[in-house]
Parts: sequence; C-alpha cells; structure tokens
Amino acid sequence: MATPEHVIEKRKASALFQDTELGLAGRMLFGLEGRTGHSIAKKILGGSWITGTVYLTRQALEFHPDFLDAKLHKDADALRMTVPLEAISATEVHQGLATQILDVTAEGTTLSFRCYRANAFVTATQAACARRLA
Repeated sequence: MATPEHVIEKRKASALFQDTELGLAGRMLFGLEGRTGHSIAKKILGGSWITGTVYLTRQALEFHPDFLDAKLHKDADALRMTVPLEAISATEVHQGLATQILDVTAEGTTLSFRCYRANAFVTATQAACARRLA
C-alpha cells in the first residue's frame, strides 16, 4: 500500500479490529491450537490487534496493515481504515500493558490504536482537526 500524501505524523501501531478472521494462510500457519488461541484472545481482548502504520494527514487519520497481517487475514482491504478529520469528535490516551492506547471517536464509533508516543500523536491529531475546522 502506498504511503498517503501530506503526512504530518506517522507511527508504527496496532489497531483493534473486532471482526477479523484468519485467511487460509493464517489458518495453515497457526494450526488448530493457534486458531483456538486466537479465538480465545479475540474474546478476551474484544478483537484482534492488527499491526501496521497509522498516518495523520491534512485530511484524515489512516491505518494501513503491515504486509504479514494483510496476508494472514481474510479481506485485507477491511483492515485498512480512513477517518476524515472532520468526523473525529474526541481523542483520548490511556495506558495499556506495554504501550499507550489512543482512542479516536468518530461518528459514534471508537477506534483504538496502540503505539509509542501516543500523547504526541494525539496532540498533532487535535491540532490538525482544529486547522480543518478553522
């Protein structure tokens, strides 16, 4: 996937997806025990953390999955997210187990990203949203 234009900030991140399924490659790689573990983890965590990159541009917040997660899951296009800045109504950072988690609320839905330096990313996101509204 191509990098979006006019990137203000970017972070290696993981995004929480509630409705992901392993594709054929993922099922073969993980085997029965791995698929069972994956299902249990999804129930405990409320979904699967998909690794990729989150980009903040002048127009949107975008998440692109990394190559491996895109290949291991069904419907790799569904793992790509784009949220227009004008749709973002709230941002919040809270501490996760190892990294901070950035929650972005847009149009009644909350998207969660784990990444390092999430406070700086949310500050840049809020500034970009303010510029879009001005």
